[in-house]
Amino acid sequence: EEHPLKNPYNTLVLINDKGEIVQKYRKLLPWTPIEGWTPGNLGTIVSDGPKGLKVSLIICDDGNYPEIWRDCAMGGAELIVRP
Repeated sequence: EEHPLKNPYNTLVLINDKGEIVQKYRKLLPWTPIEGWTPGNLGTIVSDGPKGLKVSLIICDDGNYPEIWRDCAMGGAELIVRP
């Protein structure tokens, strides 16, 4: 996802069955200076998924930090997707 002034964000989106973006997760902790991404600024988000399931997203190495998983769970996530 483009950033207006810096390098782009590494962004993962959750799309509902109507084709609408219902959640964006911007990678919080890029490997600098190896990855040229701008750190995310949205934090973790919990959205309604299929049949009311509460879904949250995490990208790559962010999943190695238990605090991020805990933040999703404390927000009510029942399913956390980490590609």
